[in-house]
Amino acid sequence: MAASSRKSGKRADQPKTCKRSDKNFRALIENSFDVIVLQNERGDILYASPSITRILGYTPDELVGVNGSHVVHPADKRYSIETFNRLLVEPDTQLAACFRVRHKDGSWRVVEGVWKNLLDNPDINAVVINLHDITEHQQVIQAHKQLVEQLEAERTLLREILRQMPSGVVVADASTGNIILSNERVKELIHSDILPVQAGQYTQGTTYHLDGSPIQAYEWSLLRAMQGEVAQNEERLYIRKDGTQCYFNINATPIRDKNGNIIAALVSFYDITLRKELDKRKDEFITLASHELKTPLTSLKGFTYLLTRHLRQQNDQNALYFLLRMDSQINKLTRLVNDLLDVSRLQTGKMLYRKEVFALHELVKEIVENVQGTTQTHSLIVEPLPAAHIEADRDRIGQVLVNLLSNAIKYSPLANKVTVRMAIDGDYVTVSVQDFGPGIAPEHHQQIFERFYQVSPTTQHNYPGLGIGLYISNQIIKEHQGKLWLESEPGQGATFHFSLPALHEKNVLDKNR
Repeated sequence: MAASSRKSGKRADQPKTCKRSDKNFRALIENSFDVIVLQNERGDILYASPSITRILGYTPDELVGVNGSHVVHPADKRYSIETFNRLLVEPDTQLAACFRVRHKDGSWRVVEGVWKNLLDNPDINAVVINLHDITEHQQVIQAHKQLVEQLEAERTLLREILRQMPSGVVVADASTGNIILSNERVKELIHSDILPVQAGQYTQGTTYHLDGSPIQAYEWSLLRAMQGEVAQNEERLYIRKDGTQCYFNINATPIRDKNGNIIAALVSFYDITLRKELDKRKDEFITLASHELKTPLTSLKGFTYLLTRHLRQQNDQNALYFLLRMDSQINKLTRLVNDLLDVSRLQTGKMLYRKEVFALHELVKEIVENVQGTTQTHSLIVEPLPAAHIEADRDRIGQVLVNLLSNAIKYSPLANKVTVRMAIDGDYVTVSVQDFGPGIAPEHHQQIFERFYQVSPTTQHNYPGLGIGLYISNQIIKEHQGKLWLESEPGQGATFHFSLPALHEKNVLDKNR
């Protein structure tokens, strides 16, 4: 009985269990993150799970009866139909595919699915498709692909730029000192391969300063850049291992990350040997021409002096007037020849300096008085000068002052004054000459101290000269461990400053003993 009761109870529980399983299965499908779609052999949609709305925006009822190919992207339609037809070839076949389908709002979503042919299954009688949205994943993949392609294009461009550059380019890792990149031009310039090697271990040749002294390890432009220093237009003599020599112009700079940390250093250099050879020939010509001109100029000056005395005795004022004008032009030509000789001496290192201790403020007053006597167009205004002594070549410093004052007068023709001031700052004394002319644009501030460099003339004025006065002045000041610089803006006039080491009172007494 009991057995009979248990048996009858089991049969009574079976319908409840089946209903509960069917309910759970339906709940699983309807709440699945993926989409379940059933299609007949023609591809018409028989069923779509509710998650279709989340992915494509349609309600299931809107898709039932619609052929699945109608929502496939035109470019993917042929592929989707071929995939479906392959699936129908034999029962129980399973295929995976990925294509784009149209969202209800008109946009396109990328879906990945698995198709299974269950048409021969009497309980299902359909093709079952399990779809999930991979649009964002595809977008990430596409973005990554585009980024990779972009990076590769940039690498290709960089490699081509490096290959075509006339300069040699070297990059060193800041943490290890190893050279990590160099272009083909480096090998051509130094007649050797620079990789692999450390930044401070150049075994391909020897580098020298232009004066012939060897470059020490700590002076290497690349190593200095790894310490944060920027090197610009440094000229070096390089002797290769095969004995040939050349001159390089070198630039170096540190490479920093977004936090400002130095991660590498870059140096570029190019061959200036031809330019240096032309400069040498030009210097030789200037030296020869200057010496050849100096002798007849000396004779002309002597004869002019004698003729002037004779005309004064004869009281021939008309002839004396023209002779004095001729003498003035001879003086200008003599100064020009002397400047050219100074350029030659500077280039060959033969400029002589006779240093002595003297009062700079007294020299400034003297030079200003002398220059004032030669001009009727400008007043040279000297602000109160502090007493300052320096140890230098008095004549050469006077030459610098004359050049700055003459330039201030020449380059401010519409003004009527030039201001001279002097200041002591710690161990240095600074002299400033300010004009009130058209000013000088910032892009010329560095080049203006180079040999034969002249700022392009304005439309109103064309100033004569060879552009060597400031070069000579700059070299003189450098030789005295000083600095010459410019402050100017267009339309605001220009102020040239030079600073020199000042002697304290005790040192002046010691030097004069």
